[in-house]
Amino acid sequence: MKTIINRARAALLKYDIRALAVIADKLKTLGRDIWAWENIGDPIKQGHQAPDWIKQALINVVKKNSNWGYSPTEGLDEAREFIAATERQQGIRLAKQDIVFTSGLGHGINTLYQSLLNGGGRAIHPSPAYPAHSSSESFFAGAAPIFYACRATNNWQPNLNDLEEKIKKHPEIRFILTIFPNNPTSVCYSDEILKGIAALARRYDLGVISDETYIRLLYKNQTQTGLAKIMSAGQPFPLIVMKSTSKDIPWPGGRSGWLEFYNLGQDKNFAELEETIKQNLRVQVGSTTMVQAALPAIYGDPRYQTYLAGFIAKLEKQSRYISALLNTVKGIYCVPGQGAFYLAAVFKDGVLRPGQSLPITNAKAKEYIESLTADPNLPLDKRFAFYLMAAKGIILTPLSSFEGPPGFRVTTLKTDLKETKKVYAEIKSAIEQYLASSIHKI
Repeated sequence: MKTIINRARAALLKYDIRALAVIADKLKTLGRDIWAWENIGDPIKQGHQAPDWIKQALINVVKKNSNWGYSPTEGLDEAREFIAATERQQGIRLAKQDIVFTSGLGHGINTLYQSLLNGGGRAIHPSPAYPAHSSSESFFAGAAPIFYACRATNNWQPNLNDLEEKIKKHPEIRFILTIFPNNPTSVCYSDEILKGIAALARRYDLGVISDETYIRLLYKNQTQTGLAKIMSAGQPFPLIVMKSTSKDIPWPGGRSGWLEFYNLGQDKNFAELEETIKQNLRVQVGSTTMVQAALPAIYGDPRYQTYLAGFIAKLEKQSRYISALLNTVKGIYCVPGQGAFYLAAVFKDGVLRPGQSLPITNAKAKEYIESLTADPNLPLDKRFAFYLMAAKGIILTPLSSFEGPPGFRVTTLKTDLKETKKVYAEIKSAIEQYLASSIHKI
């Protein structure tokens, strides 16, 4: 067969969160049990249960025969009107015709960037980045992603000076991407920062893509203003807000997300982008019907807020314990979480070195991991993650996989704090042993 794949372009498709699971599965075939999966943000996999009343809402949807058919390309009218009405109650102007459903937010992300990059425009991403955004956008662009800095030393808040410099340097940028509460860092963005991003969008005639998937998952006494609210206080600009049912019901297997378009009538180019996205989705027919049909019944039920508060309390308890423990490890710094269900820990400068390792008792697993770590271009935090898997049976995601500084991301989704203490006692011990290993080799 003749060449099919553009290898350089295919190499831009990176999603180590799941790629690491492939390595873990290989280790399992070699006899190394992987017993702690700290890499994937799936509440159900970690033992969370949807309450019976939510399951009953879905049963009611399943019983209605029309819900077994296609939904309109843009989504069910009832679901879109419910979302629009919810925003209007908070003083945000949004009409149902400006909402488009997709089969999971990942589908929406892909469709958005495919449509945007058809005209040569680019988006600039926060770093650390969420790879579903950065990888998809760079793949369709056929070029490396463009980043603006967010660093742990500044509570992971966006560096507006760096953002503006990158905008000046890259005239191809059409949109600024924001993600809050952030994945992978779990921090919220202050109103001051969001107002600064809005000011840059206005100054340079740009739009903003605001991924607010986790905006309902805020820890106690934590607030987070949505970007539509920030924008409404000043001159409008093109804005796309992204949300999903995957994390706050949670229902990741339902695969349902949506895009909210603001100020379409203010900009002809933005309206053309929205129409291109809809045309793209029409080719794909429609998104999942049953989740859309259940959405008003779930989010609109008075029991939802009580359930959500309980879910968030569990996440916060786990997050507080993990961040406090990680901050006792010499050589590690972890900004406490403010929402969502992740934490990002960074290795302090100079503590990671080539040649560090952990003892691996399984000879076949050792040989396999050493073959992977022989790559001289392997990021040092990924080397640590590989050794942790093979030596301790624990999988986490290196922060370099999010285009961030050396470190790692973990989830805060366990339902049993005793299990969490067991896992993170092992992680703490492994970090200390790993960092000390280079000393013994001198």
